[in-house]
Amino acid sequence: MKNKKTRKKVIKVIAVIVVAVIVIVGVGLVLLGKARSAQAEKAAAGSVRSYEAKYGTISTTVSGTGTLEADDVENIDLLSLVDVDTVYVQAGDTVQEGDLLASVDPVSVTTALKTLQEQMDDLDDQIKDEQGETISSSIKSGLSGRVKKIYAAEDDRVTEVMEKNGALLLLSLDGKMALDIEAASGLSAGDAVTVTFSDGTEKDGTVESIQGNKAVVTVTDNGPAYEEEVTVSKDEKELGSGKLYIHSELAVTGYTGTVSKVSVKENSKVSDGTVLFKLTDLPNTAEYEKLVAERAEVADALNQIVALYNNPNLYADFSGTVQSVKCHLLKIV
Repeated sequence: MKNKKTRKKVIKVIAVIVVAVIVIVGVGLVLLGKARSAQAEKAAAGSVRSYEAKYGTISTTVSGTGTLEADDVENIDLLSLVDVDTVYVQAGDTVQEGDLLASVDPVSVTTALKTLQEQMDDLDDQIKDEQGETISSSIKSGLSGRVKKIYAAEDDRVTEVMEKNGALLLLSLDGKMALDIEAASGLSAGDAVTVTFSDGTEKDGTVESIQGNKAVVTVTDNGPAYEEEVTVSKDEKELGSGKLYIHSELAVTGYTGTVSKVSVKENSKVSDGTVLFKLTDLPNTAEYEKLVAERAEVADALNQIVALYNNPNLYADFSGTVQSVKCHLLKIV
């Protein structure tokens, strides 16, 4: 390799990843950058020019600000707890596929193997302990109230019901349904009204409040259906109509599993702690999944250190030019 210089670098790292970044830029990308520069000049000059692409050394002067980066680069990673012994290249060197780039201290590699194996053993113990933990197989009511709308049915996936409706079930907490109508002249908060349902039955209602031209009318939640169309009247004069909504609503939610049983019915009263749904197809706990993911990361690091133990040298995967050589310290997750 022409014009190569050998430089000694020893970097001692504890519980970190040592990354020797050797960026290799292909010749084709230099040509691409030249072509893009030519397009920019063409637009600025307002004229069309043509050039013949040839192999050779490119020399140019760039005026302006910005950052030029190659898309096709190779990053060489040296994993944790090792000493970078020697870097054999420097910025500007031309390398061929298979050329030696850097090496690490074999003694530090052996130490790294021991450290990573200890981490693996510790994670295995934690995973074993967490295997006994399970996600609750039921969804319970957090407050007392009346069930007014059930979205989830048997065999429904919880996530699908949540995505579609934003809840598995709706509770009424204060015993009232409500609707909004246009406030009629002479109507006041506290007035008694009659609420007529779609089947012709009537119930007593109350004007809860009036704000501007809107009046809020409430009626018992015992019986009326969620979003049922009703009519409001006073002294046999119709004031307006609309759909009932839950005056004080609690949305019951979930995040995983499949509904195996719906344990309540619409319009039924429930108390704090009442089981609403039974679930199956429950995954492992979030902590278990986290530990397994951490173990996979440590295992990957261990495999790379094993590779360095067998051969402490790093080689170029493809030919190109060394753009820069940097050492970064990164924590092992």
